[in-house]
Amino acid sequence: MDNVQKPIVSNKASFLHQLIAHLREPLHRNAYLLAFSTASASLLGAIYWVLAARFYPAEEVGMHSAIVSSVMFLSGLAQLDLINVLNRFIPNTGRLTTRFVAYCYLLAIVASVIASIIFIVGQPIWAQEGSLIENNLPYILWFTIAVVTWSIFSLQDSVLTGLRNANWIPVENISANLLRIVLLALFAASFPFHGILASWTIPIFLAILPMNYLIFRRLIPIHEQAQITTAPIPKVRQIATFAAGNYVGTLFFICSTLLLPLIVVGRAGAEANAYFYIVWVIRGSLDLIPMNMAQSLTAEGALDQANLPLYMRKMWAQMMRLLLPIVLILCLAAPLVLTIFGASYSANGSTLLRLVVLAVIPKTLIILYLGAARVLHQPKRIIAIQGSLCILVLGLSFPLLDTYGIDGVGFAWLISHALVAGALMLQQLRGRVRAQQSSTQGTRFTP
Repeated sequence: MDNVQKPIVSNKASFLHQLIAHLREPLHRNAYLLAFSTASASLLGAIYWVLAARFYPAEEVGMHSAIVSSVMFLSGLAQLDLINVLNRFIPNTGRLTTRFVAYCYLLAIVASVIASIIFIVGQPIWAQEGSLIENNLPYILWFTIAVVTWSIFSLQDSVLTGLRNANWIPVENISANLLRIVLLALFAASFPFHGILASWTIPIFLAILPMNYLIFRRLIPIHEQAQITTAPIPKVRQIATFAAGNYVGTLFFICSTLLLPLIVVGRAGAEANAYFYIVWVIRGSLDLIPMNMAQSLTAEGALDQANLPLYMRKMWAQMMRLLLPIVLILCLAAPLVLTIFGASYSANGSTLLRLVVLAVIPKTLIILYLGAARVLHQPKRIIAIQGSLCILVLGLSFPLLDTYGIDGVGFAWLISHALVAGALMLQQLRGRVRAQQSSTQGTRFTP
């Protein structure tokens, strides 16, 4: 009997040792932490919008979701692609890390204020049917501070990833989302008109204060003293060149994602945007899983470019293991999932949800290629990929939205990502054929 049990115990111990070794590797550990953070934030975010849909009429949800989209859109413009800059260069900045992060924050703050002012002043141009932002000083200040705080909130996650301390990201995201839910419930009765916007913005401001105290007072000093890399400290010109090339690609990405709710509310109305935005939140949450995991790829690839193809293969396997079951479940249970928000959301959004969920598979491949392009300093490739996506998504969304309603945006989203992912795979296949013919090897985009 003992002879039978020993191999079983031995196999369990071997599996446990392999699992521990797997999680000790920063590439895997940080990727799983980022994925867990995204999944937790997505679940809590879904609960938040379920309550919003229950507490507020569809028109109110549609209007305030458009304001939230405006905050995220302006913040995305103002971040100047510093998310990728911080994630890419912090591993190599050594004793200049404090100054580097502080300068990035300052740039984002100044750009956020400028973007907010331009948006508010220019409302008569792009909001002809009515202003999103109320024309009074307290509300304008509130909106501007929301853009600034969202910029810092977004950048600090990249700082933590670059410092290889992604374990703090789930803590901040879960705490902020829990507080959002509590405030939404409290404001539903006492602060009904601005309850959604207030409950969405206040936790962001409260989250950045303790987290950045931790970053600047503890984590960065540890990183600076450790000197974990022997690579030369990047020069300002190198960082600026990287940021400029990536920023153009980021602008395309922002336009193809955060502009769509504003397009829907402008062409189909606030109620239609309520149904659209709930699905768009689910899509965004799902997309964040591979996007955040790819940040781990960028950070580790920056330290060890020679093993980038290996890291990409590992990351592709991790992404598929996590995403395929989620995609299958959401496609099969789309009406049931949206029923949680209300019968009208299920009736109007089920097809759209299936379409955007299916697009996650080709989008994951695109994200992987973009992560490798950032490591290898290939801004032209990033611009080409993001630009193609933006042109396809927006170019197809306008006519399909007018013809098929919000489902048309889903068709545009799926078709665009499938076409771009297919083009990347075809290009990769041609590269392999040429490599075999010439019998040469190099660094390749191999998922």
